[in-house]
Amino acid sequence: MAKTLRVLIVDDSRVFRGMVEEALRGQPDIEIVGSVYNGVKAVEFIQEHEVDVLTLDVEMPEMDGLQVLRAIGRLNREGKLKHTPGAVMLSALTRKGADATIAALSLGAFDFIEKPDSEMSASDTVVILRRQLLVKLRFYASRLLAGQRTFGSEAVVIPRNEPTAALLSKGVQAILIGVSTGGPRALTAMMPDLCQRTDLPILIVQHMPATFTASLAHSLDQICRHTVMEGAQGMRVEANHVYIAPGGHHMIVRKGGMGPILEITDTPPIKGCRPSVDELFLSAVKVYGAKCLAMILTGMGNDGTDGAEKLKAEGVWVMVQDEASSVVWGMPGAAVKRGCVDQVMPLADLPRGVELVLQRAGRS
Repeated sequence: MAKTLRVLIVDDSRVFRGMVEEALRGQPDIEIVGSVYNGVKAVEFIQEHEVDVLTLDVEMPEMDGLQVLRAIGRLNREGKLKHTPGAVMLSALTRKGADATIAALSLGAFDFIEKPDSEMSASDTVVILRRQLLVKLRFYASRLLAGQRTFGSEAVVIPRNEPTAALLSKGVQAILIGVSTGGPRALTAMMPDLCQRTDLPILIVQHMPATFTASLAHSLDQICRHTVMEGAQGMRVEANHVYIAPGGHHMIVRKGGMGPILEITDTPPIKGCRPSVDELFLSAVKVYGAKCLAMILTGMGNDGTDGAEKLKAEGVWVMVQDEASSVVWGMPGAAVKRGCVDQVMPLADLPRGVELVLQRAGRS
C-alpha cells in the first residue's frame, strides 16, 4: 500500500510557496498539511502536527533552513517530537546557496533541488518543481515504508571474502568511491576516518550539479587530513589527496608521463548521470587494473554497477554500504544484485574495512 506523505511547505516567499503547492496538488500519495513563511513557524508546526517531510528553503529571515534542521535534531534528542520529519532543501544556484545546502545535507536533510530561475514563468516553474520534487518525495516515502529494516544475511550473497591473489601481490594505488542521494552526509561521516587510515589518493563521483560539488569539496577539506578538491583537467593524482568530480562533467583517470592524471569531459550522460560513477570506474580499469579498491555508497539508481563488474573481473576488491545505513539502497543494492561485491558493511565500519584490506594488500 502506498504511503500518503504529509508535506509542510516552508519558504519566505508567498508566491513561491504557492508554486510548490501547485506542483504537489492533486497527487494521490501526497497531502499538503501546511504552508509557512519561516523557520520559526515551521518548528512550531511540527511540534503540533504530524509531518513526514518539509520542503525547506535554505535562506529565510528569523530562522533559516540550517537552523530549522538543528532545531529538529535538538527536539528529537529531547523527545519533544512525536514524529520526526525529513527535509528536502530548495536551494538557490549560488555559491552561498550551495555552501548552505551542503551543510544542510550534512545535518540530515534527505536531498535537495535547485530553485528554478526567478525569470522563468510561473507555469514553467511549477512544471520543473513537480518533476524534481515528486521523485525526491516518493523515494522518501518508499524509505519510510521500508523503515529501518536491514538486508538479511541470506539475501546478500557474497561470492568470496578474501582479497584476490592479484590484489595481494600488486598492492593498491587508489580508492574509488561512487555515491549519490545521501552522499554529503555519508561522506562527511566517513571521509575523516578513512583519510586517517590511508595515504592513498581517493577519487569520488558524487551526483551533484556544478557549484554544489565545489562546496562539497570545500566542506570536506575542512575536516579531512587529505587535501580535498574538485578534479580538474590534467591534474595529477597524488597521495594524500581527494578528488571530487566537478558537477555536470565526467571525471576519468588516464595514464600520464608522471603517473595517473585526471581528464574532465562533457561527453553525454551515462544512465542519465554526469558525472558518472561508471565512467570513473571503467577508466580506472585501464589505469590501475587490480591495483585499486572500489566503494559504492548510498544513492538512487544503478550507476556504478557496470564499472564495478569490470573492476571485480580484474581482481579489484569492491565494497558497498549496507541498506540500514543508506538513505537509498539503490546503487549499492544494484551492485549486490549483479554479484560484483565482496563486502557489504555499515557506513561507520567501511574505513576500518578498507584499512584491513589494504593491510592484507601491503599498502595503507
